[in-house]
Amino acid sequence: MQTVAVFLVAFVAFVAAHPHSFPKTPEYRVCYEAMKAKVDRNEIKEIVKSCVAEQDGLQETIDGLAVEGEHKGKAYHRFMTMPENEEQALTLKKCIASKKGYLVNDQFDADKIKADILAKVAGTEQEANTQLGLDNCPTAPLDSFDMMEYAKCVMAYCATGEAPAE
Repeated sequence: MQTVAVFLVAFVAFVAAHPHSFPKTPEYRVCYEAMKAKVDRNEIKEIVKSCVAEQDGLQETIDGLAVEGEHKGKAYHRFMTMPENEEQALTLKKCIASKKGYLVNDQFDADKIKADILAKVAGTEQEANTQLGLDNCPTAPLDSFDMMEYAKCVMAYCATGEAPAE
């Protein structure tokens, strides 16, 4: 049983896995659909499975957080957001980023993720606004692999052409 069905440290996969994290407006929905296009969920699933297996006892820890009847990914999310798991979660995020090609010298490669995001929306109506986000959203959250903060900023630009409301 695989608890971590789909999770990407990479932005596009984060967006695909967390649509509930963004406003439910038609503009955000269009951006969500554009950015999740071409995400190979099977590839991601295998990467996550491999990274979880590389950390002794991690799968058992995640399984222990599962609640019967809820989506399996919630136990994974619960694990990733618990303060006592911070170090192990960071190791897992780095492993996933590394296997996706987003880790250079133990640092998140912001330029590569930006290029990949732009490739997702190339030729769509969302390209110009997404470029605004890539040009204006701070990449500092990526230093600690905080994809949520970065994703919210880029998605706000994509959907509205403006920075996210504070």
